[in-house]
Amino acid sequence: MPFRILSLDGGEIRFLVAARILAAIEIAYFPLLKAIARALFHLRRRKMEVQSNGHSRSLVYY
Repeated sequence: MPFRILSLDGGEIRFLVAARILAAIEIAYFPLLKAIARALFHLRRRKMEVQSNGHSRSLVYY
């Protein structure tokens, strides 16, 4: 039993704290990450459209 308490003090509590911090970061940055992902997706789709059209290459940089 003492070994179990020791392992809970060392590794598992640290893991729980890390998981809670990661969850807080994820909740805080989720809208930002979603906006970045959406922007990258639109950029990639626009880039594919421009490459398929062949004209007006300046669209790639929007």
